[in-house]
Amino acid sequence: VKVFFWKSNGQGFTFTTKVSNYAEVKGYSSMLLKHVNSITQAQQRKYRRKMIEKPSYFYPVRVLVTGSGKNQTKKPFVETKNGALGTMIDVSSGGCCIKSTYPLAQGELIKVEFETSKKNQITTYGKVVSMRKIQPLGGLMHVMFTKISKGHLNKINDFVYDLGANEAL
Repeated sequence: VKVFFWKSNGQGFTFTTKVSNYAEVKGYSSMLLKHVNSITQAQQRKYRRKMIEKPSYFYPVRVLVTGSGKNQTKKPFVETKNGALGTMIDVSSGGCCIKSTYPLAQGELIKVEFETSKKNQITTYGKVVSMRKIQPLGGLMHVMFTKISKGHLNKINDFVYDLGANEAL
């Protein structure tokens, strides 16, 4: 039997064991499980992820604030001159992980361009939700998508769930 359980904070765990017996406990039919020595932490993700390991370009997005009070306006702009090359490690319809020598900090807005296959260009906007430094330099950015067209979202889902594979048949 493979057992999954989650704590109240959303942290998930899993372990594999054997059923030792069946019994009635406090009026309920119950399975009695054998003890195990190892429990592993499970991933609890909202979206399925798929490894991609392809080049990607990303650009910082800044918000320009003009005026004050009720006349205040916010306008985002992409710093195309400050773009950097990275390697997209994995992707889902909710976000991605990018490895780069020049990662953006947690909380920064980002524009990401990548391809899932030849001539299948995808552009999306997001926010860096975490950044983990790696040695000797650089880091892994975990990006949550905040703005993406339906067409590009469909392309990502085609890639993640291998939906495009049946089109060639």
